[in-house]
Amino acid sequence: MSAVVEEVVQPCPQCGAEIRGDNRFTPWCAGCDWNVDPTGPAQKPGRLERARRAFARRACLLIGEPEPGAVTSDDDRARSIATELTEARQKVARQILRDGVPD
Repeated sequence: MSAVVEEVVQPCPQCGAEIRGDNRFTPWCAGCDWNVDPTGPAQKPGRLERARRAFARRACLLIGEPEPGAVTSDDDRARSIATELTEARQKVARQILRDGVPD
């Protein structure tokens, strides 16, 4: 089953540039970004949504494997530095979970 594709050519209502497109998709102007988001900007998240996102960000700090270090070495000094960095990361994550994110 093949769809009939019809090219649509129209002037941009904002800047007048020629807009070429497909009748299956929403037209938009590459010159001035007219109609890039035809639904409009998203609403600001409410209090509950902000709290949910903040919790998700905090939880991500404690979940998963620690990030690998930039310098890898087998000597004891590198291991102790990696351990200290991991402990510091976990301490900060616990503090954020306990006190929240400062504004």
